[in-house]
Amino acid sequence: SDATICLNPCLVDLGLAAMQLPQIPASVLPLSALRRLCVSNNSIASLTAAEAAAFPALEVLDLSGNPLTTLAPSIGGLGCLRELRLSQTRVATLPAEMAQLTQLEVLDLRMTEIETFDVNMAQMACLRELLLCDSRLRHIGPAAAPSFA
Repeated sequence: SDATICLNPCLVDLGLAAMQLPQIPASVLPLSALRRLCVSNNSIASLTAAEAAAFPALEVLDLSGNPLTTLAPSIGGLGCLRELRLSQTRVATLPAEMAQLTQLEVLDLRMTEIETFDVNMAQMACLRELLLCDSRLRHIGPAAAPSFA
């Protein structure tokens, strides 16, 4: 069950790491001014469309160290996102909508289950760090191939 947390709606930075959370708490979803959310090392298995849509101003999202397997396509709606940290998760595929993250500077996919990277990064002009170390990457897909040429 979701513990009730009373938070200032103007909060911009929230760290909820290592709290055994099964999902992002519902009491956090109204924090639309949030710019940084760290929920690393919890028990979060998915990022839902509602969770992704709740934070339009989010610049940093750290989901690393969770048993996360999927990201909702609505992740592409996080237009302000500069850092997405998914290291040490079970993510195996990324939604094509990731290409809409035009402000993204850091995409951390270290130690994930990703075997094929197939995100068209043509619009990701700000991307400066793509971390794929120790992942299961075996193939660059046709959508991503021009980005690596």
